[in-house]
Amino acid sequence: MFSAQILTKDFDDKMTRLIAFMKNHENERSGIKRAEIQKMERIQHWMRQEKPKDWLDKKRADFYLYLKAHDERRGVDFLETFPQMRDFWELCKKTHESLVRR
Repeated sequence: MFSAQILTKDFDDKMTRLIAFMKNHENERSGIKRAEIQKMERIQHWMRQEKPKDWLDKKRADFYLYLKAHDERRGVDFLETFPQMRDFWELCKKTHESLVRR
């Protein structure tokens, strides 16, 4: 359910920018080490692997359901905490709703 593999293409673009930033600021003072950059590159490569649509839909629906229940139980709001994820949240919600209608 919490997998970088369920993210959309715009998150891949964000990862690309983040990795470039890390490479430009790699030094002892910044605390960014080569091993951390390599780890981010491996995660991005893993994110880009092709996934079956059924798997992707199920995981995105699960993401939405889990966080919706978490928000209700804890009295918190995912989108208030992570407003930059609104489009992804809406995609996951719509995916869940389409699976329920099947």
